[in-house]
Amino acid sequence: MTMSLKLNREQSDPLCCCEYINANGQRSHVLGFLCDCAELDDTVDRLFAGQSVPKSKVLEIWNVLEDRSRVPWWRGAQPVPLDVVVPWILVPLGLWLAQWNVYVLVVVHALMLPSLYIWYRLIWRFKPHNRFYTSWSVATTCVLFYVYEFEVVGFIALPKTISFWENLVLIGSGLLAIFFVKETRRRSLWVQKLGHPQRSERFCRICETSVVGRKHHCFWIGICISESNQRHFMGFLVSLCLTLVQYSLLSLTSVCQSYLVFYDLVLVPSDCAMVNDKFEGNPNLVWASGIHSGGIAILIFTMIVVKICR
Repeated sequence: MTMSLKLNREQSDPLCCCEYINANGQRSHVLGFLCDCAELDDTVDRLFAGQSVPKSKVLEIWNVLEDRSRVPWWRGAQPVPLDVVVPWILVPLGLWLAQWNVYVLVVVHALMLPSLYIWYRLIWRFKPHNRFYTSWSVATTCVLFYVYEFEVVGFIALPKTISFWENLVLIGSGLLAIFFVKETRRRSLWVQKLGHPQRSERFCRICETSVVGRKHHCFWIGICISESNQRHFMGFLVSLCLTLVQYSLLSLTSVCQSYLVFYDLVLVPSDCAMVNDKFEGNPNLVWASGIHSGGIAILIFTMIVVKICR
């Protein structure tokens, strides 16, 4: 349906707050979210019949869910960006589940990477402009920062167990990571705008432009990595890795019994079977957050080593 036809219909018969015009140009209601979904019905029928389900069916179901996910609004229901909203549900939910015990934590983290890979295979490859991974990165950062400030540092009511210098190192390295990612983005946009026809260019289907000396597209931060910003990207990875290591150490040493190493400069956890009696926050949540950030730090460190060895 053309935009003019849609406007004419809205003018002659205005939409209520819960109605919208779907992708097929038909008038729909938010209460019909799971009604008459031919794509889902066909997929279920195939499963019951023991037939294989084409990968395209998963994408079709996702497109229908995106089209039908709406919130009531004046003059028609507005779409909800599921690629942005879903990570903000899954990240805190996963961390909340992981805090219950070590077995649940292992299961949550064992399922996380395969789930992210399955999303890439079934959805992201065919819809590379969705912001799922970038939203996942932002959601993880915000959730971990919230746990640190309110459960470890004691931003409002808890006693301050983190020293000024420990907090300064963490915040400083975090700000440095933000600086490097902004500089990486700025240089990426500068190269795309300037262009160098005499040098090698590779087209990025995500950025929808040719990038000089393109290496790859980092979907976690939504930036093309090329010769012009590779050093800044490495600076981002190093500073982010240091931030996550510091976060993990501060979280685990706040909860667990700990001791000093490296000429009494670094505090590391020793025994997490017994909770530190001086800690008054949520020990299970802080412990799960420390393990989670430490796991991400290991993955990023591995990425740094691979890039250096190439």
